[in-house]
Amino acid sequence: MQLNPVDQKEVHFIRPGNPGGTHSDLLIDTLFELVKNSDYLIDSHAGEMAQALFSWVPVPMWGPDELREKSLSLARGFDVKYVEPRHDAASIPPFCLALVDAGIANIWVECGKNGVPTDSDTATHFDGYIAAMQTIGMLEGQPARPRQETLRGRRSQINAEISGVWHPAIKEGDIVEKGQYLGRLTDYFGNTLQEYHSPARSLVLYYWSSPAINANRRPHGYDWHNGLVSLLELEEQ
Repeated sequence: MQLNPVDQKEVHFIRPGNPGGTHSDLLIDTLFELVKNSDYLIDSHAGEMAQALFSWVPVPMWGPDELREKSLSLARGFDVKYVEPRHDAASIPPFCLALVDAGIANIWVECGKNGVPTDSDTATHFDGYIAAMQTIGMLEGQPARPRQETLRGRRSQINAEISGVWHPAIKEGDIVEKGQYLGRLTDYFGNTLQEYHSPARSLVLYYWSSPAINANRRPHGYDWHNGLVSLLELEEQ
């Protein structure tokens, strides 16, 4: 799950340019060589086995203004509630930044959860591709423009510092208030080890639906195995 089983790296967060590295480095470099002459790219994602995810589309708002607008236009055809323009390079995956540097308008679509491809999630991806191709003139017809809201705010993540059994008290898409109870970690006998609360008014982008939390397993420093809740702090309107 999430990590390449060969070298335990997350390929979305590897910048191309190191074909002599590990398997993930070679994989992402090969992929970039295949797409580097493209004008547009849509990177399709879905929540994996332990990820209960709320559908949304992040957009890398990096590079020239024209490229930013092209990227944003790709996102507008996806039937999701939220589009999230990201202006901070640190919040944009390195692969996406490499695409921008190559002049490729791109987005990544987060739709689907727990490794179960529902008909609705599949349709959201597929219909979004059709709208994107109509937007750039590859297909005839007027692109769909579902009603969307723009997300603005800082990402934060609640992580467990100890191993245990996770009991979430929220679900994906919830808006939680500052200090709101998010869930607790217990031992195998149900004794509470730690409770968790929201640091600010936030949208729950996804939470870890697997009860088994291993705080000690951090391959390459990656904190996936001890994550509990991913939040986007909502800016005051």
